[in-house]
Amino acid sequence: MDSIKTNYLKEPKVLEATTFGLFLSYARSYLPEIAWLLEIRLILETIDKRSKLKLDLKEWIFEGGPTNVIEDSINTLGQKAKTYTKAFNAILGGNETFNLEYDRVQLTQKWLELKELGKGDNEKGIKLEEFVANLFHHKFGFSVLKKNLLVETQELDIILKNTSYNNFLKSLNSPFILVECKNWITTVGVSEARVFESKYREAGNKVNLGIFITLNGISKPFKTHLNNLIRDGINLVVIDEQEIERFLYSEKLDVGLWLEEVVSNQFILK
Repeated sequence: MDSIKTNYLKEPKVLEATTFGLFLSYARSYLPEIAWLLEIRLILETIDKRSKLKLDLKEWIFEGGPTNVIEDSINTLGQKAKTYTKAFNAILGGNETFNLEYDRVQLTQKWLELKELGKGDNEKGIKLEEFVANLFHHKFGFSVLKKNLLVETQELDIILKNTSYNNFLKSLNSPFILVECKNWITTVGVSEARVFESKYREAGNKVNLGIFITLNGISKPFKTHLNNLIRDGINLVVIDEQEIERFLYSEKLDVGLWLEEVVSNQFILK
């Protein structure tokens, strides 16, 4: 599965095929089964709506079609299965599926652009904040209220308004969520954990969830301090590069479900 994700990240040309014409052209060369179905769909759309037509895909499937499953490798089959499932859902699922995959393409493209920047690039920190702001989409009950807000002597990277419909997040009773983004070339130390903790505490009962996003991980003292905070009932979670990519390839691309898993996993594994 990891190799499939890696290949998907390394091939932005797949992501760029967002128009129907480009996708159909790509599918004819690399995904003949998908192209075949799309062309049938076009035929069905153009015929007289009053015409009687029976389309039975079972015969095509049992006769083998253009795919030889014996000769294909396990990785190739797995990748095709995911691609075909998304394509079938797009064909049958209507606008909801299309919009979800469109959001995935947009987010993944921004993530790829971010990763292409070298470590220590000043622009990367700004790009990371922009990516995170786009990550928390209003459709899942989040909205970005402020970015880089100065509060007395401290700066808050991102403040989210939380109206999520996710029951778990509701149970945290956090009307607002603080998000800190760190693009360091090394792991983040415990001093940064204490700074973020102070911002969390100063917010009072308006904030019961803080998210610390770092592309290069955290130090062992940071992790120890984080575990102590969790035991004290303070909900500070760390999201790294691997966790972001897990979200980008999740089936529903639901930020609420993703955060529920992140908080739960860090509580269990502390």
